[in-house]
Amino acid sequence: MIATGGNFFNLLPGLLYILMTGSDPYLNQAAVNNMLSISTLIIFMAIIHIICAVVLMFLWVQNRSRFQGTGLWAVNYALKAAGLMLIVMRGTIPLWMATVFATTLFVAGEIILYHGLAAFLQLRVRQLHNMALLALYAIVHGYFSLISASLATRNLILAGAWLFIGMQSVWLLFVRIKPEFRLLTLSTGISVAFYCVINMARIVEYFIYPNPKENYMESGMFEAVILISFQVSAILLTYSLSLMVNKRLTMEIESQEEKYSKAFHASPYALLLTRRCDGKIFEANTGFEKLSGYSINDVLGKTTVELDLFFDIEARDEILGELGRNGSVRDREMKFRIKSGDIRIGLYSAELIQINHQPCVISIISDITGRKTAEEEREKLIKDLGCALSEIRTLGGMLPICSSCKKIRNDSGYWQQIESYLNEHSGTEFSHSLCPDCVRKLYPDMAEGIINEKNRSR
Repeated sequence: MIATGGNFFNLLPGLLYILMTGSDPYLNQAAVNNMLSISTLIIFMAIIHIICAVVLMFLWVQNRSRFQGTGLWAVNYALKAAGLMLIVMRGTIPLWMATVFATTLFVAGEIILYHGLAAFLQLRVRQLHNMALLALYAIVHGYFSLISASLATRNLILAGAWLFIGMQSVWLLFVRIKPEFRLLTLSTGISVAFYCVINMARIVEYFIYPNPKENYMESGMFEAVILISFQVSAILLTYSLSLMVNKRLTMEIESQEEKYSKAFHASPYALLLTRRCDGKIFEANTGFEKLSGYSINDVLGKTTVELDLFFDIEARDEILGELGRNGSVRDREMKFRIKSGDIRIGLYSAELIQINHQPCVISIISDITGRKTAEEEREKLIKDLGCALSEIRTLGGMLPICSSCKKIRNDSGYWQQIESYLNEHSGTEFSHSLCPDCVRKLYPDMAEGIINEKNRSR
């Protein structure tokens, strides 16, 4: 009764013909029964779910550090594959395992898929009602499996639970999704919606044909179509989930490229990207334009040697050696020759990086010419102040002065006029006049008149 894989796929066109026309002009009844073997379809379905679980597991391993939830997708398929295998083993294992426990794994897998989708899309969802549904499903399904056996009711309950959870996923993927993710989730939303349509068809079938056979393995053509549809849906969903991850990666790569491109070009420092193999510049920013005077188009495809950018070639060679040994250079003070020929002083840093699997060098130059000039002026000012302080200390000490002529003896032992000494050591300028006592002493006859005249002129 169980068909082989080759027989199944050879007879698949005939099955489609039967579904569309309702007749079988080419196949005999034995071939149809072979083609519609439920156990064969379930085995194929289990194999497909195992393959899908493996594919999604690899997807999770590659992206677990980037995205959440992808591992739960693989768990969903693994649980469903386990449930399918338990159904196939019916007759060799307890009935409750082949019916209640097996289908409960289906519902649990769907809940886990829903949670994984929410985690991947950075959305928070409540699962309390779904946990209650899972427990209620196990109880009700157990009742109609072990106490009041009814295959039709069990199929209805399974389809209803699956549809309820699937609709939550559809709502999540189409309505709750963030605007920037809408195109990202379109294919996955359609795949989940296809699952929902299959379960809706199963519910409709319950009311059209309320009394199917009680042995599930003897189910007819409709159940075979349902199982084939589930297999197609599983493949489509796996593909759409993989596609969604790839699109998300592409979005993040584009976002990172835009972010780093803006940071590169908006940086106030001069930035250069060069290939290590030939030293040619393939990217520069506006900071380099401002520092060097070259436009970006002027430097692309050229080397720093061709631009004569480094003032000291030996220092450049030392930097390249250090870069090769350590992979980076930090804050090396260097002189650079700009387009006008002027010399600028900068702090040079560099790092080895990989771009498109090619070793490259990113160079960062901070122009410190103004700072160095200010430092030099500060040092000169400090030196001048030191000299002035030294002279002030000299003036503030004990000076040998003649008690008669008032000359001062300098450090060399020579006597100087006090005016000359002070002018030499402090820069003081003198203007000469006579005090009233000296006027009376030198010009006694005219002293009072001279003094009064000076007082009136003030």
